[in-house]
Amino acid sequence: MSNKINIRIQEIEASLEQMRTSSVNVVTKIPFDEMSPNNLSVTREITLVNQNLQKVIEQYKALLLIHIDSTKKSAYEMLKADEKVAQDISSSTHG
Repeated sequence: MSNKINIRIQEIEASLEQMRTSSVNVVTKIPFDEMSPNNLSVTREITLVNQNLQKVIEQYKALLLIHIDSTKKSAYEMLKADEKVAQDISSSTHG
């Protein structure tokens, strides 16, 4: 059994980059015709729902990008901590 945790940082980075690319490519602009002569209450409600949905999607994208950055930072911190623990174990067994 190995004393080292295997953190595959390249795989983590690739997955996070794929998530970042996907989130950036999400279309948040929901088309609607503001100048439409159709003033039915249902149409107004659908327009309002679409506008709210657009805001939710934008907020989700912003949060996702923050979480991607946090995950990447955490992965590097775990890698650094693992390397330090491995180094401490190695020096205590050799010293």
